[in-house]
Amino acid sequence: VDLTDATRRKAFDAQDSHEEMLVPVFRNGECVYELPGLDDVRERVRANLAELDSRITRFLYPQTYAVGVEKGLYELRQRLIYEARGVEGDV
Repeated sequence: VDLTDATRRKAFDAQDSHEEMLVPVFRNGECVYELPGLDDVRERVRANLAELDSRITRFLYPQTYAVGVEKGLYELRQRLIYEARGVEGDV
């Protein structure tokens, strides 16, 4: 769901490549995440930037990189906003 226009939505196939962006760092007070080394971080950034379309990374008139949120997260966000404002609304 596009956060700037809720009528703009895009569906993805289950086969589309994806990566979990949130990973656990602590569980039950114990650190369960091992920090990657600086060289690993640099290589990951380089690889991720190489995957971006050149229309997005160009310096002259770059296109905007479209970002949205998963439908369930969008609905939770809207519900919390309505609750905080003390209004009723459909999500």
